[in-house]
Amino acid sequence: GTGQLAPPAESQWMLDCLALEQPSSWISAGLPPQTVVAHKTGQLPGVRNDAAIVYPAGGPYVLVVLADRLRDEQAGEGSIGEIAARVHAHLCGT
Repeated sequence: GTGQLAPPAESQWMLDCLALEQPSSWISAGLPPQTVVAHKTGQLPGVRNDAAIVYPAGGPYVLVVLADRLRDEQAGEGSIGEIAARVHAHLCGT
């Protein structure tokens, strides 16, 4: 996210790929529309993870939510969105 691990063009390419629309966007689901999110999700039975760089107007922040031992995976996915909404409201004053 800071461009320190790869040359600028390659760093931007990676961020652009991570910002593409993805079928599973649990952090994005909790954020205001049009918020750019570069993220990677992961899932296994009983596990839902989402790691993101979020780009609101006030500057970027990183949010990682890892959930395991889920009995209800859909509820876990919803919880990731709720956590993202609360973090965003706290950091961005919305």
